[in-house]
Amino acid sequence: MRQTCIDAGRGEGAAPRYSVCGRYIVDGSWSGHLVVLEAKTGEFVARREFPSDLLAELDYTTTNDKWFVRHSPRATTDTEPPDPDYFTVWSLPLPDRPHRVIRPNLRFVRHSAFAHSGEVLALNHGAPPVNLSIVDAITGEILRETRIEVGGSGGRMAWTPTGALAVVEKHSLRIYSVELEVLGQFELTYACDVAFSPCGGLVAIGSWKSGRVLPVTDVLA
Repeated sequence: MRQTCIDAGRGEGAAPRYSVCGRYIVDGSWSGHLVVLEAKTGEFVARREFPSDLLAELDYTTTNDKWFVRHSPRATTDTEPPDPDYFTVWSLPLPDRPHRVIRPNLRFVRHSAFAHSGEVLALNHGAPPVNLSIVDAITGEILRETRIEVGGSGGRMAWTPTGALAVVEKHSLRIYSVELEVLGQFELTYACDVAFSPCGGLVAIGSWKSGRVLPVTDVLA
């Protein structure tokens, strides 16, 4: 079986993701490379480079197969902070330039997640990252904000297919409506990650101690 080194050892980055169709693997690196590979052969399909940015996260919509890349600009001086994170929106295989750029103008983004519809995104941000914001994915306008309880292992987020948002907080998972009302909570020591089954009926909660897979109805109030 052929092996392909996506970034040739130049740095870490966003976790590689399979496309919805299963044909491609998409990867983004801290060295600024956005890469699409053929999943079966490992052949490069497309590459775009952003030498001034770290590519921190990849996400995609299941409804219209759009890909979102979170860019973290590098600091250019020792005295000024870097520019705020921004997002580019792509289809596969990569066109010459993104379909659009989203600039929420929020600093210190820790994690992000796009709703399956592609209409809104959630951002966990701040220093410390205690802010949770819902942002319009077209205009970059901040629609709603709240504060969350963060821990050393928390902050990951995932959307259900029906439009609810799960957020890993300090030793727990909370599920919010798009209006940021708390719909339910599940306590789990050292909670660190979350994902939903494709149908949305099950939720997997990762933990530094022991993970759980359970029906979403067990979390909802």
